[in-house]
Amino acid sequence: GTWSTVNGDLNVAVRVATTNPVTLRGVQGVSRFSLTGTRIAHVVGFGQRVGTSIPSQGGIDGIDVVGNLTAAISEGVPFEGGAGINIAGPGNGVRVRNLKVSNTLSYGLSSQRAFFSNCVIENVIIEDTGNDGCDAKFDYAGDYTPDSPAALEGGNANNWIRNVYCRRNGLRWASLSGQKAALDARVGWNVENCVIEVTTPIAGLRAQHDDESITTPLLGGGAPSTDNDKIRWQAKYANIEVYAYGDTLSGNDSGGNLMEAKGFQFSTYRPVANNLLATGAVQNFWIRSWGGSFTNLVGRKATSINLAVYGNTDGSGHENKFIGGEKLENATLAIVS
Repeated sequence: GTWSTVNGDLNVAVRVATTNPVTLRGVQGVSRFSLTGTRIAHVVGFGQRVGTSIPSQGGIDGIDVVGNLTAAISEGVPFEGGAGINIAGPGNGVRVRNLKVSNTLSYGLSSQRAFFSNCVIENVIIEDTGNDGCDAKFDYAGDYTPDSPAALEGGNANNWIRNVYCRRNGLRWASLSGQKAALDARVGWNVENCVIEVTTPIAGLRAQHDDESITTPLLGGGAPSTDNDKIRWQAKYANIEVYAYGDTLSGNDSGGNLMEAKGFQFSTYRPVANNLLATGAVQNFWIRSWGGSFTNLVGRKATSINLAVYGNTDGSGHENKFIGGEKLENATLAIVS
């Protein structure tokens, strides 16, 4: 198609933008979509959010997706985008299953940026990605206000990431800015049964709120307008293991900011997290949540801090609660109000 120099999100090698749901099917381990050359594009894209909005639907099952990370770097192409699989918002019922995504210049798999429901990402390997392995956004900033009926559906959107294995993600962390993650999930996405290997200064699982402008309670600001907001924003995280190892778990990004490998990073309202294991990170658990419930956190061999908790003593009755966690070991425990 026509190559866009205005917005890289419009450049897609295989686009699924149909009136009725279409699923791309192949034979797992045999079928493949590969992006060659040095141009930057999403390998597979569902829908379109830039310019004319086309809702995402359908899916991909049993077809591996390979980007052109190595070719793009060797030709000196600047970082501008290019995910393995991109799901454009709004999206409903998209299924990504039984495949491997690898060698991508940007995200391995991404949902950008809001209005997703009943979407499932499962039985997927994501490896060798320039940016986040899986970047599952569910943003509200610029789309609608946090108290609107549409925004309040975020916690009940029924989007799932499960049985996903991430490794060697964030390979271009030093040329980018800010903390990256192997698996970056906003509150509209639930995560379960995942294994993550961290070998760069990124977070294993990063769970975020949708809009930084309404995380002010974590920084000393006012509480959300109603308790209903906090309940509806809830997301669940369970049975997730993060293993950090290697010689590059800390370093400065392109802006000179120190980046450190984290096992889990929570920056969201009322997360419910059960059975999380982190081992070998600089900080195994970094929690800046409000009203969260954390059960059976296991942290081992952190090089700096096993558990750092911020905003935990606001006195509002919505402090984070920790159940179990007696297996935290081999590093200091930091509670920061």
